[in-house]
Amino acid sequence: MADLAIVGGGAAGMFAAVAAAERGLRAVLIERKARLGSKVLMTANGRCNFTKDIGPDDFLRDLKLPGNPHSTAAFVERAVRECPPRRIIAGFKSLNIPLRRMADARMFPANGQASTIVHAFGDILRDNSFPVITNCPVTGLSRHAGGGFSVETRNFAIRAENVLLATGGYGGDYQRVAQLDGHTMASGATAGDTGDAEVMVAAVDGKVINDAGENTDAISGEVVIALPQSQENLLFNSKNSI
Repeated sequence: MADLAIVGGGAAGMFAAVAAAERGLRAVLIERKARLGSKVLMTANGRCNFTKDIGPDDFLRDLKLPGNPHSTAAFVERAVRECPPRRIIAGFKSLNIPLRRMADARMFPANGQASTIVHAFGDILRDNSFPVITNCPVTGLSRHAGGGFSVETRNFAIRAENVLLATGGYGGDYQRVAQLDGHTMASGATAGDTGDAEVMVAAVDGKVINDAGENTDAISGEVVIALPQSQENLLFNSKNSI
């Protein structure tokens, strides 16, 4: 049985996979499309402004701009403080990726190619022999009689003690908080997401409520801050722009 199955190979899923690899977890990343990071490749017209060179207070202040009815500041504050933008910048610099800072503090790969960021994740996962399955839509999630979860695809199932849903959310709602057996699944959603996470949560009797301001133990931006730390089955989802 795997320690962790990550469903979704976008920015959140790739960050989670790298974190799992660094921690030596027996984990797998499953992506429905033919390649990882499809939306990352479209960011800023293919240039990928992956963060801003500002402190956490300024970052959170930007999310509270007047006239913004959907401020995510409360939702992402823990994540931003534990993994601030400049830590992300330092991380990419440690991978010897040349970066470019714009006058407004936005950060890009120096070559203006979003693929540079996606390839960096791919290189880390390859170097750690981390299993990645692409072209593989997850069709269902169920509790396994022997404990943990069964992550189901059209051709096979993977049993995992923990599942992290990094599929986005449900288009139409900006933020959602779901609770599973007393544990918390946090997600912010944007229009265009598939809604897969909500379907899977319902399949394991999860409860979905709208509550943008609730504090959770699984808060994240595109970076997954906390991986499951107990024997309980925890279900996470994260989708917020860096």
